[in-house]
Amino acid sequence: IEERFLMEEMEMIPAASVPLRSADGGARHGRPENPVPEKTDKKLSRRDLISERLLGLLLHLKNNLNELSEHLSYLPKPYFQVYETLAKQDNLALSNDLSELMASVSLRFSFDNQNLDPADLEKETKNLLRELKVEYLKEKRQEISDLIRKLEKAGDENSLKEALREFNVISNQLQNI
Repeated sequence: IEERFLMEEMEMIPAASVPLRSADGGARHGRPENPVPEKTDKKLSRRDLISERLLGLLLHLKNNLNELSEHLSYLPKPYFQVYETLAKQDNLALSNDLSELMASVSLRFSFDNQNLDPADLEKETKNLLRELKVEYLKEKRQEISDLIRKLEKAGDENSLKEALREFNVISNQLQNI
């Protein structure tokens, strides 16, 4: 498509008149140079992004969702609820928020992966399962680290010993992945 045709089409689209500054500092009207997105979603954690990608992969590849069963405890709650609904094949049980989440996962995956090879996607599924576990353990370790600081300040020796033991177990799990 030639740029000229695109420019003609853009001229036909009604634009909101927004006062802008020209290069010489004078005011002019037109479209902003860098438009702000209309809807800014909340920031997703790395674990959320991995969960979205993983569910998208499993849906796209039409894999058995039982492949995820060993890793369910690592999924954030909304993604776990989507998984449960998909496993039951009961899309009517989804709330509006979960329906939107599922639609977002499906749409984003379809858009990002139009030309990928299924063999590559299978490898990626395995990597994502591993990364999901790593991120879960990192978050858990951070929570325990915060708890350890609080317990040290409070002087609760028994609880501190238990928290340190749990911190050690999680750190060892992370090293052995």
